[in-house]
Amino acid sequence: MKKQLSLVLLCLFVVVGSLSAKTDNPKSTRDVILILHTSAVSGAAKDENGESLYKGIAVRKRQEPQPHLRELEARRKQREREQDGVIRRLQRLSSDIHIKRQFTGLIHAIAVEIPVENESEIRSWPEIRNISPNRRYKRLLLESNPLMKVSSAWEESGGAEQAGRGVKIGIIDTGIDSTHVMFDDEDYPVLDGYPVGDAEFANRKIIAARVFPKRGDTAEESTPMDRDGHGTHVASCAAGELNTPSPL
Repeated sequence: MKKQLSLVLLCLFVVVGSLSAKTDNPKSTRDVILILHTSAVSGAAKDENGESLYKGIAVRKRQEPQPHLRELEARRKQREREQDGVIRRLQRLSSDIHIKRQFTGLIHAIAVEIPVENESEIRSWPEIRNISPNRRYKRLLLESNPLMKVSSAWEESGGAEQAGRGVKIGIIDTGIDSTHVMFDDEDYPVLDGYPVGDAEFANRKIIAARVFPKRGDTAEESTPMDRDGHGTHVASCAAGELNTPSPL
């Protein structure tokens, strides 16, 4: 599907995407979640009916704390002390262990980067119930148009291969990543008078790129480069290469 794309910045669209799992797995270390044996605050602090007192909000100090808030705060501090003990033990085990994040509310766990050689020993500790991979997820751009059922509109324009041919599309959004495979400009002609705007962020497919910075933006923020991903996603829905399997 060959389409020309003209891009400007700074607006908001609602888009959808699918997810694919990706696990960070360097050669000698792993990003993992250490799940501790004792329950999280949500499972430990309960009312007289056995219902959890935890409502997913941070416990804040108040002049006259309510009884359930005092209970939540006490449970949270207890879990933090337990985690501090595990962290001290991890630090004694290896200087290559890095603490990423701690969780006490819905899960009692610590996100860490650990050397692979230390994993079996850590797994044997009585405080540790389980070790799970710390996964990251990325949206896949090629799933959006089928979810929005745009093929019916393409059929009215002569089919997917012809839809949008020769049309210039202007988008105001968070920017665009001109290096993304969705905007490969191979086989596109050079149009007279283009590219315009910031040519560094344009090509034969993205024929115009311009930023409208607001007061206080840094030099990095004052370019058409998309640091959020939303503009790239929207532009790919409107004029990306057909059937291109590509992450955001």
